[in-house]
Amino acid sequence: RRVLFRSVILIFNNETITMPILSQLNKYDKLFQKSGGMLQYFQIKQLMFNPTEHVFVPEHIKLTPDEANEVMQKYMIKSKLQMPVILHNDIIAKWLGLKQGDIVKIVRYNENSGLSYYYRCCI
Repeated sequence: RRVLFRSVILIFNNETITMPILSQLNKYDKLFQKSGGMLQYFQIKQLMFNPTEHVFVPEHIKLTPDEANEVMQKYMIKSKLQMPVILHNDIIAKWLGLKQGDIVKIVRYNENSGLSYYYRCCI
């Protein structure tokens, strides 16, 4: 009987993650993504606060594939490579569980112009 993991979360002590370990984690993450899963890793200090509740972090919303297609059609984007990026190891991307190719909507507020929306593709 074969068991497939959809999501694996590793939590490390506050020691630094060395390059060989990081390389192995990235290899395993790619394997998980091929089967529709994902691997996330955090250090304890990264989990001590919720970065989405910080006053200077605008709201980030992970788009569904249908919503992402609508945005790409609306703005005539032919490829996700044409979009601005958010790195997969960005703390917000990790917090939301973004995988490569996912699109996130960022909602910002300005007193002069009101709400504005920005879109980023996770790489």
